[in-house]
Amino acid sequence: KRPLNGWMAFRAYYSPLFTSLQQKQISGFVSTMWQNDPFQAKWAITAKAYSKLRDAFGKDHAPLDRYFKIACPEIGIISPGQYMEMLGWEVSLSDGERKISRRFTPDISSFPEELRTTSLSADEL
Repeated sequence: KRPLNGWMAFRAYYSPLFTSLQQKQISGFVSTMWQNDPFQAKWAITAKAYSKLRDAFGKDHAPLDRYFKIACPEIGIISPGQYMEMLGWEVSLSDGERKISRRFTPDISSFPEELRTTSLSADEL
């Protein structure tokens, strides 16, 4: 079984923000967010920890959505409900097309420490 990587975990966690859109648009939006995400290292740790769990117990006993509900708050990943606002993203309509853009680039140093960094390893998570 292939290990889950940070990008795949990020995509699975935040794609539901855009359920009203077509998959092609969702992929583009989430890809843009990922390319600008300051927390990719946390996603790498989260994905590696999930892969270990899944490999040890099997996919049926390690559903990704349940894992996210436990692991993401533990490592300090911003919830889907807060992500767009905290990181300045918005979806707008321009010439009949939906576009994603940033209203501002956040000052990550102003975020609470538990969101900025983690000392957890994949084994600890």
